[in-house]
Amino acid sequence: RPEYRPLYVITILEAEKKSSPHFDVDGPIYDDDVSSMFFDSFVFFFIKIEKIESITNPKSSTVKLFKALQTKRKRRVDEGATIIEGHRLVMDLLMNDEERHKENRETLVKNIILSNKALSHKEYGSKLKHLLETCHLRSDPPRISLGTDDVISQCCDTVTPQGIVAICSTLPPFESIDVLAQNRSKPSLYLLLDGVSDPGNVGTLLRSAVAVGVKGVILLPGSCDVWAPKSIRSGMGATFKVPTRSVSSFEEALHLLDECGVERQAIYAATMESEKKESRDIPSTSSLPHYQVDWCVPSALCLGQEGNGLSDIIRDRVKNGEISSVHVPMQPGIESLNAAVCGSIIMFEHFRQSATSQSR
Repeated sequence: RPEYRPLYVITILEAEKKSSPHFDVDGPIYDDDVSSMFFDSFVFFFIKIEKIESITNPKSSTVKLFKALQTKRKRRVDEGATIIEGHRLVMDLLMNDEERHKENRETLVKNIILSNKALSHKEYGSKLKHLLETCHLRSDPPRISLGTDDVISQCCDTVTPQGIVAICSTLPPFESIDVLAQNRSKPSLYLLLDGVSDPGNVGTLLRSAVAVGVKGVILLPGSCDVWAPKSIRSGMGATFKVPTRSVSSFEEALHLLDECGVERQAIYAATMESEKKESRDIPSTSSLPHYQVDWCVPSALCLGQEGNGLSDIIRDRVKNGEISSVHVPMQPGIESLNAAVCGSIIMFEHFRQSATSQSR
């Protein structure tokens, strides 16, 4: 029947004939092939595809959209969308969409381009096929297209694409009312990124933020786009699991933290200096080791740019005593830690204190 068109693979649930061994079909199957395979004792399961298409032209409008979302931040903002690629990221988001669909929320994955290479992957191929089958039963299924290797390569920015890439919606910025509506039984922590521009560091920080239960991530001017494909890959999709919001100034960030119940003295700017060392950033007596901070109250951690550290406006706020500072103690001779390492160490100290307080 025309409405039951093979996607690239037909999954055989049961294939038996007298004295015949079981067999699997894995690869392109077309109408003539299928018609010769109908036996009375065979039961077939077909993927129902309404508007399946093949994309062979690497200069098509669809491919151009994928490329624009890969490289242009403004296009991602305008479209409210970004790109994810690779089996794990796409499958994780498809599974997340199953939960969103059950809750009658808009699903995120909108457009998938894949190749036979992705479907025949030894580890992930079978699970991917199952997810594509189930997601197509939803009221808002993603558009699924078959792409050539050249098309897939143009849509991806990795050196060796895995054969699957997707357009998905980005999440709206969080509001204080959203955060305050969450469970308040655990101490809340917010992460501020002050010009952290490296996608690898941003992705790692977001992944750590999800691991410790950070309530929200606030992005100050100059910070990397958390919806950039490289950031998403570095964080293994953590961008979709922690609320984020970009602000135009530190004043706007302070106002947002006020609304979230964070007092100014509980905002800690991470410095690169040891407690005993006088620095151009912070008077030595004002900086606390990360394990001496009381993270069991609503708090915020601010991390500065790689190399240059905190911006002048935040240094001034610390010097004036408006906000506090914190550092990770180190052996002499080490000037600083990587921003993602420093931030993760401090965030996990918050997690440790939170877990300890909960167990009492």
